[in-house]
Amino acid sequence: MKAGRGAITISENSESAILDGARELFSEFVKRNALKKSEIISVTFTATKDITKAFPSRAVREMGYTDTALLDMEQKFVETDLKLCIRMLVFADTSRPLAPVYLRGARVLRRDLFKEDET
Repeated sequence: MKAGRGAITISENSESAILDGARELFSEFVKRNALKKSEIISVTFTATKDITKAFPSRAVREMGYTDTALLDMEQKFVETDLKLCIRMLVFADTSRPLAPVYLRGARVLRRDLFKEDET
């Protein structure tokens, strides 16, 4: 079993922005890591306290992951943290390393993964 991380920022606290952001993040993670639905054991989402209009895991459930354990939690509040940020932790039944996925403004959370000249 392997675990992989990811995060994305969204533009606003709205149901559509939350679901679209969670869907984009999860889809990109699955694609980048060539995961099959049957390999995904569980997904935990955390959201900053300013995200209140929907559960990010709902997007994954609506994508057909009905047998996958999904959990939403509030991210610990830190005054200098990103706003409107959804983080994700995926556990998969694989021996392959899982590439992290950080999108939009969440890329600053892992500057070590990105070259300065990338946008």
